Amino acid sequence: MDAPFRNGLPMSLRWYVGLGGLLYLWPSFFFGWPIWEMGKHYPMLQAALAVTPLVAGVAFWWFAKQQRGRFASLMAWNAAVYGLVVLLFLLIPVSMPLLVLAITVVLAAGAQGLWFFLFSRRQRRTLVWLPYGMIVAALGLGATVAFNPGGVLQTWGPRGEASATSSTAPSVQVTTVESAHYLLQATHFENHIPQPTATGGGFVALGDTVLLVTGAGDVYWLQPDWENDRLAAMPLAITVPLNAESFAQAAPPEARQQWFRVGGVAARTTKTGTQLFVTHHYWNDARERYHVRVSTITGTVEDWRAGAGTGTWHTLFETSPGLPFMEHNRYGNPFAGLQIGGRIQFLDDDHLLVTIGDHEFDGWNDETIPSQNQAVSYGKILKVNIHTGADQIYSLGHRNPQGLFIATDGTIWSTEHGPEGGDELNRIQEGANYGWPLVTFGTNYGNQTWPLSIQPGTHDGYARPFYSWNPSIGTSNLIEVKNNRFGIWSGDLVIASLREQSLYRLRIREERVLLVEPILIGARIRDLVE
Repeated sequence: MDAPFRNGLPMSLRWYVGLGGLLYLWPSFFFGWPIWEMGKHYPMLQAALAVTPLVAGVAFWWFAKQQRGRFASLMAWNAAVYGLVVLLFLLIPVSMPLLVLAITVVLAAGAQGLWFFLFSRRQRRTLVWLPYGMIVAALGLGATVAFNPGGVLQTWGPRGEASATSSTAPSVQVTTVESAHYLLQATHFENHIPQPTATGGGFVALGDTVLLVTGAGDVYWLQPDWENDRLAAMPLAITVPLNAESFAQAAPPEARQQWFRVGGVAARTTKTGTQLFVTHHYWNDARERYHVRVSTITGTVEDWRAGAGTGTWHTLFETSPGLPFMEHNRYGNPFAGLQIGGRIQFLDDDHLLVTIGDHEFDGWNDETIPSQNQAVSYGKILKVNIHTGADQIYSLGHRNPQGLFIATDGTIWSTEHGPEGGDELNRIQEGANYGWPLVTFGTNYGNQTWPLSIQPGTHDGYARPFYSWNPSIGTSNLIEVKNNRFGIWSGDLVIASLREQSLYRLRIREERVLLVEPILIGARIRDLVE
């Protein structure tokens, strides 16, 4: 038997175990962090790919026992087994990048061919160490990725959200993103600011610069240099009055403190400088309740950078009443701060529109339904007077509206998280009721319906969503394309996605959505500016 399997299966298995480890771990270089931290599906899919050469090798070994094994037959078995797996991956909708799939196939085929040629002619005892060396290499790769994720490894390709153990060294990654009509260049600036202790946040464009407010309330001035792929990031001497320490002391142990956070940001130029508006949670010790506030500060970026004359934060608006920690939340979560909403847009010179989420007080996790109660602030889009802080309900019946944008023609668009499925794009009309939690196209987690639905699968009796995603994409903020650099897309909406790590371009004509184009970015997208 002229084949590398002359001495039986055990020695071949050592080779394939090492090869499988290498094939399983190599995408960690591509994404810059351990593969087992890439979500619940991805490690399983890559493990299936890693086992495939073992299946092909065992099949070839059995074939070689029956007749003279040749390189052509090895490649035939490899092509047959891998072809079947690749076909399944293409037919079943899975989140496996085609580049990873292709490289894994090439690596496996190349390693099998190498193994065959090294040992097919005669047993070369000087090369007996190779199977062991491959195992050691795979273990070394695994240890490198496990104990030093990120760093130089992350330059191999785009990543998702930063892991808790990511390297703090600033890095820049440039990737090419395909889309209809345009080949895009995505520049990923990572670790230019410290990892925030809270999720959320947002940013706003000020000319050619950007003010970034993190979920934890820190404010940064960002100056991108696109030609040289550089980003200047400077912390400013102002911090959002987010009293997270008081909240942490009062919160029950199971409360997710990273959800006590900033929700959104807006800014405008005044005679005295830049007026910044920020939505954020606030803990009231005396009442033992939390609220959502709109806080504002006025000053100049130059003063905020220098740390002199930074101004004072003022509370413009606060939701009422304050919310308590839930005692009987069905998900075991007493604080659903991720449903803050918190996006801000200028309706006119005197008013803001502010989205306020329901914080899972939805008639199911808690018996109250604030979204349908006009006496409370939650589950609403509010119109807030910039000068007095007086508020009125603009629309109601919302769950977690994480996107808000006023288009050139005056149309008010909002994106909203559904439960499981039912993410929405809503065209906001003053006085309209969008029905949550009494109607939704989504369902409860783990069930086939939403328990409060009046008539499952319909939106009758309430303002219907302009467009709905099912399954959910994890909608975030949105913008309208105005820049003539993307002339073909002019007037289209671009919607950010957290869950699908993509942008969605929507073309709307004649009162309907004509197309939806997903554009994979490879990272959770919290906010957008053009």
